[in-house]
Amino acid sequence: MRPGLYGTLTARREKCLDLRVGPRSLERALRVMDALVKALERRGFHVEVSTAEKPATQVEILGQRLRIVLEERIRRTEHVPRNGERNGPKWDYVPSGQLRLKIDERVGRSARKIWSDGERARLERQLNHVIVGLVVIADAKRAWQQKREREETARREAERRRALAEQARREEEERRRVLERQADSWAKSQRLRAFIDEVERRANAKGVSVAADRELGAWIAWARQHADRLDPLRADADIDEPGTETALI
Repeated sequence: MRPGLYGTLTARREKCLDLRVGPRSLERALRVMDALVKALERRGFHVEVSTAEKPATQVEILGQRLRIVLEERIRRTEHVPRNGERNGPKWDYVPSGQLRLKIDERVGRSARKIWSDGERARLERQLNHVIVGLVVIADAKRAWQQKREREETARREAERRRALAEQARREEEERRRVLERQADSWAKSQRLRAFIDEVERRANAKGVSVAADRELGAWIAWARQHADRLDPLRADADIDEPGTETALI
């Protein structure tokens, strides 16, 4: 591997630890990670290296996978042209030799996630604190996931209730439409019967035969059958007749 723009070694498409350090710090970084991995595994925490496009070091704690990164601080200095150099970079980047380990997770904002070389202690002497920090972040992530699961359960329940309420609303609306159609059909059948009775009354007044074998009598019988089919209160109501419903009684 060759150092990149910032002077650090970065593996691509390889199954290896997520280290972002310069060549001079590589051996020390490997010792730090080796000590951390062994300490984690002694405590029953599983460590694995992903085979994703970029390297990733993950530790499983409390059922949660946390990503850890070991990197080297980079110093930025203004670029000084050399030997008549033109159009060179504005900055030079040089590894500082200072290592820091961070937990690459968004949850647990108030919890500590970075441990670095300092005046009081180098990173190697802070690994126990790192492990405690991992447990704290794992617990926060678990709580966050449980909260998300509760919210998702509540969302699905609210959606179910909305669907039931909407179904009940549609059913009630349909019942009202049916009731109104039945009332309209009943009123229509009553008007038809009144009209048919009036036709029969006037025919009798004029001496016109309404016998079943006569044209007017046949029409009156047919008209009354039609009125009966429209009447939702009759047992013989025609449920296939447009605008009619099943008989109520």
